[in-house]
Amino acid sequence: MRRLLLMVPAAMILLPGCDTTPAGDAAGVTSTIDTIGGVERIVNRGRPAAWTLTERLALGSGGGAGEAREDEFGRIGTVIATDDGRIFVADLTTTEVRIFGPDGVYRALLGRSGAGPGEFRTPASLALLGDTLMVLDPGNGRIGLHSLDGEWLGHLPYMALTGPVARLYPTGRHEVYSPTIRVAGGRGDLAFVRQLGSGPADTLAVVRDSRAASLSVTCRHGPAISFFSSDLSPQSIAAPAPGARQAVAWSGEYRIGFINPAGDTVRTVERDLPPRPVTDDEWRAEEKRFQEFLDGIEDEQCDRRTLPRPDRGRLLHALFFDDQSRMWIERHAGSGRTFDVYDPDGRLIAEAAAPARLERVQPHVRAGRLYLVTADSLEVESVRVYDIVGRG
Repeated sequence: MRRLLLMVPAAMILLPGCDTTPAGDAAGVTSTIDTIGGVERIVNRGRPAAWTLTERLALGSGGGAGEAREDEFGRIGTVIATDDGRIFVADLTTTEVRIFGPDGVYRALLGRSGAGPGEFRTPASLALLGDTLMVLDPGNGRIGLHSLDGEWLGHLPYMALTGPVARLYPTGRHEVYSPTIRVAGGRGDLAFVRQLGSGPADTLAVVRDSRAASLSVTCRHGPAISFFSSDLSPQSIAAPAPGARQAVAWSGEYRIGFINPAGDTVRTVERDLPPRPVTDDEWRAEEKRFQEFLDGIEDEQCDRRTLPRPDRGRLLHALFFDDQSRMWIERHAGSGRTFDVYDPDGRLIAEAAAPARLERVQPHVRAGRLYLVTADSLEVESVRVYDIVGRG
């Protein structure tokens, strides 16, 4: 039933009398809007304006003999920035947040290892809520609140979840979501808590597509459990969206559903791009990787011995919102990736070639700049800052 939340049934779309409003722009995009049964369906066709990402700054040093440099990072958890270009980098290795100026010059250090006010165990994620810096710290079971000058303002409780979901999800300048576990009906499910300047508000149960389980392999070996899925196989994407909504997608299809706290779909946003095929050569490489996975564990008991081949590849890779509540979709495009940018009404306004990045760190967009984390062949991590050219 959750799958039905992602789309408006085709039979409904063909009913006569629906309100369809085409909206074009100079770049050649037409956004067609149907509202049927209270669900707004937006289909974007054509090519939007082309934005260019021009590298402005790189922060990162491989180190060397002598004292460590201020821009020498271990494992970066997050990078964010203010309107004036100050850059905040959370380093999980050194358990601190470093602040740099817009010119890349080191300015200040925020926090140290510990459990006291202004101290961190694991500064896993950063976000700005108005003028307040939020630091997600699972090790201390809290979200630390700081002024932009580093003053300790207090904290919010946190359930101490860890893993890829343990991060903050900003959806604009005055709204940030944090993950939690919501217990209902005797079971616990992942959820997002909406944080406003006035405090916690709505809680959204995470909606995921059940198709992901059919494309993965589960293996038990002793007390451990391992999972394997192809890098080509589609997966479920879920992220908080502005206004107490959740954006969900099956990454093999270019369709994003927006779901309200009651679990109802209120909007879908689509782009008319074809699915990504999976070639035989690509799949042979994935099967080889799967066999190496099996060879690396002993006495495994797997629910299947053959890796399920999907009928299409992973088209969408990431979804996030910028400081203007615009939705950014990172998608597959030939030999690389592209960012598609949508206004808050679901209309496609631009696309830009996406630079290579470290995927476990979410991109950040603020005041006309894009912030990414990269890693070189020696796994040295760096921060890259790009000016977004053409956005006017």
